[in-house]
Parts: sequence; structure tokens; C-alpha cells
Amino acid sequence: MRKVRDRLVLRVLVFGAIALAMANGVLYYTRIDLTERGLHTISAVSRELLAGLDYGVTITYYRSSRLAGRFAEPHEISDVLDEYAAVAGTVEVRVLDPSRLERPEAVEALGVVPQQLTVTEDGERRTTVVYSGIVIEYLDRRATMPFVFSAATLEYDLTTMIDDLVREDRRTLGFLVGDPVRTIEQFYQLVGSELARIYEIRLVRPGEVIAADLDLVLVTDAHRLWPDEVDLVAAYLDDGGSVLLTLNLVEIELEDGMRPRAVGRTAAHDLAARYGVTVGESLLLDESHNEITVEEIAAGMRVPRAYPYPHWPVLLTRYTSEDHPVTARFAGLDLYWPGWVSVDPGLEDVQIIAASTPQAWLMHEPFEISPHRSEQFLRDAAPTRGQYGLVAVARQAEGEGRLAVVPDADFLRDDLLQATGSAWNVEFAAGLTQWLSHDERLLEIRTRATRVLTLSAVADPQREATIRFMARAVNIVLVPLAVLVYGLLRLRRRRRRSRAGGGPHG
Repeated sequence: MRKVRDRLVLRVLVFGAIALAMANGVLYYTRIDLTERGLHTISAVSRELLAGLDYGVTITYYRSSRLAGRFAEPHEISDVLDEYAAVAGTVEVRVLDPSRLERPEAVEALGVVPQQLTVTEDGERRTTVVYSGIVIEYLDRRATMPFVFSAATLEYDLTTMIDDLVREDRRTLGFLVGDPVRTIEQFYQLVGSELARIYEIRLVRPGEVIAADLDLVLVTDAHRLWPDEVDLVAAYLDDGGSVLLTLNLVEIELEDGMRPRAVGRTAAHDLAARYGVTVGESLLLDESHNEITVEEIAAGMRVPRAYPYPHWPVLLTRYTSEDHPVTARFAGLDLYWPGWVSVDPGLEDVQIIAASTPQAWLMHEPFEISPHRSEQFLRDAAPTRGQYGLVAVARQAEGEGRLAVVPDADFLRDDLLQATGSAWNVEFAAGLTQWLSHDERLLEIRTRATRVLTLSAVADPQREATIRFMARAVNIVLVPLAVLVYGLLRLRRRRRRSRAGGGPHG
């Protein structure tokens, strides 16, 4: 009887402890995050911003119950929002289902965009409208995330928007396209859309004086600018502005059978040299590269065929700077017919932050770029084999101006990004712009969730080989061996029990 009573008391105490723990979790939000870089808790940057708010922020998550009932992502989003509310008393979070409001259409007036969802109910497929948008309000200002379905970059988006609302005015980026034939809408829409989330974008036309109130200027196809147009960019830099400069020494005419045309040295190259960045006069090819797909005629039909293409280098994590905020958590970068850069070793304020592999090489004129003539690709490889810089950054010795140089004016072109699926090029460019606009703190949030899980992220080749060997040993040898030993021990124990149980009755 006493044992029964003790068990009952023990159960009451256990359930009571669980209830108290649950109540404590409701009253006092606590989270222990043991992941590398604290990926599942908001960063110190976000906490600092929230702690410094003078007035309250209201975050309303308009989420359809049907969406939350079928997918885990809406709950992950709510989890992040709850943490914002928990770490700062100035943040109020509301989760509302638009279908239960008196005027559901008012949600769309706030900028939340509905999406169609096909569901199967009672054996029938039906299409329903769902919402998953966030509205942030601070004083009389408002910002909207039209549709959110992932928590991967949610902290960055939320903190950036709150920072913009608190600032009263958004950061501004000037977009200058040096090629008169190209437009943002036709050639740079992907990067333009991403940058529009961070900046107010102003179009700067060649030959136009660059306004001093711009936080930075992105100059694409800078080699196309006339010397007097480059002088205006130089004047903006001299006044403390920051510039991302992309330029070529070779242009590839895609519409004309991929015909290469040497650009030669231009005023834009001289501008980079003023800051200690020299752009080489050859194409760079690399052992780490993408494929190019071309259409060929086979049996009277046009058939796509992929070829290895060293003219399109793939940059690896191990050959980027771990100390620079742009590449500290490097996710990837693909280039297309790039040149190369070197920096003046006597200058402290200029450095290479991303380079080729040590197995890269150069190609001098005449340039051979046809994938059907791969035998010519190694023509100049023997005397030029080595590692070359591909992204350089510089600071003004005096003043706040910054410069980033990428010797490839095509790495942000929509058609090429889509051809290789290089979404990280846009992310890399956005990171560069945030460094140029002195937003290292927001850049830290942007890149903290970028995890490169492939072995290409291991910087030391010997360590990579060791990890590969250990992975094979564990999965192919140790795990099966452990299972076998465990099975033998279980079998031996059963036999012992059988013998012990059968002895007295024998």
C-alpha cells in the first residue's frame, strides 16, 4: 500500500514540475541555442536595435489557418516573431487569419499578396486563397513583406525593415549602367529586385552628376563609360562616396555567335588603378568551373548539349578571405569570361577578398571561347598557371569612401544567372553593397544563416581529405561493425538467460 502511495506522490510531483516548467516558458521566454553561430536565436545586432527603440513596434503576421495546418513553415515564422517579442518589450506581435476579419480585403490594401493553394478535401481538388504576409508598424510608418514562406532570412528582413522605419529615410543606391543598350529591366532585374529590398534605387545616367546624398553607386559595364563620365564617378568617390565597379577587358557578343571583342584599357580601369587595383589584360580560366549549354543540330533537331567551360569560373570558399565581412561566410560566386585583378602590396587599405584556385590560368589574344574548340583552351596555360585575384576592395586612405572591383561586367546579368542557376551572385552583390554603405552590422545578420555544408567549405585540402576518409570509415566500417557487435552481444545475453532459466527445471 505504501509503494502505491509513493508512486502516486511521485507522479503528482513530476506532472507538477512539468506544469510549472510550461508556465515558466509562457511567462519567461528562454531558449538555449547550441548551434554554431547561434543560428536559431536572433543576433546581438537585432537585440541591440530593438533595445534602442524609442517607441513600440507592432508586427502583424497575416496567416491563413489552412496554410498553417498543412505546412511547418508558418509555425517557424511565428517562432521567430515570438522571439522578437520576447527579447524586447517594445515589440508587439499579432497573428491574424484574414478570413476571420470583418474586411479581409483590407489586408491586401496593406500590401499583403494572396496566393492560390490547391488542396484535396473529401477526395476533391479545390483551389483556395491563402495569406502569409507580415506588416511592421512604427509610429505612422509602415513596411510590408507581401508573402513570406521561409524563416531562413526572416531575421535579416525584419531587422532591416525595422531599421529603415526607425531611420525615417531609406538608404539610397545609385544604379549606373555604362552600356547604353542595356537596361535594368532587361539585363539586371534580379539584382535590381534584391537591392530594392534594401535601398531606394535611383537610376543614374552616364554623364549625370552623381548626387552626394547617395549611400553608394553600382556601376555596371564601367568599361563602356567615356572618360568624362568616369570623371564624375571619380569625383563622387573623392567626396567620400562608395562604388561597386564591374568592368570587362573582353566583351562576348552572345547575339553574334559568342564572338569575343577585346575592350582594351579604358578610363574605368585607370580609376581602379588610382585606388591600388590593377585589372589584368587577359581572360582567366579555372579548373573549378561551370558548364555551358549550347544547342546543336542532331537528326534534324536542335538538341541542347552541355560542355565543361573553364571560362566560367566557380569560386570556392577556401580561396576567399575569412576576415572580410563580405566573404566571412561565403556562399558562392560564379563568373563569366572574367579578367583578373591584383593589388598594390604597399597599400594597407586594399585587398583581394576572393581568388581563383591555384590551378587557374590566363588566355591572351586571340581569345578562343567556343566550347567546340576546347583543345585551344590550354594554349597559354603552361606559363600562366597560378592563382589570381577576382574581387578586390579598397578604402580611401582619408575619408569614408570605399571601392569594390569585380573584373566581370556580366556576373549580374539575368540571362547568365538563369543559365547557371547562380542565385548566390545576387546575394554576393548585396553583401558587397552593404559593406560599401557601411552596414557591416546588417551584413552580419544577412550572412550568419548561410551555411556551406559541402566539403568545399573546408579550407585545408589535407583536412578535407582526412574528413572524407573518416566519413567513409564511419559509414562503411564502424557503423556496420557496431551493429554486428551489438547483435552478437544481444544473442550472447539471450543464451545466458536461457541457460540460467532452464537449469533448475532440467
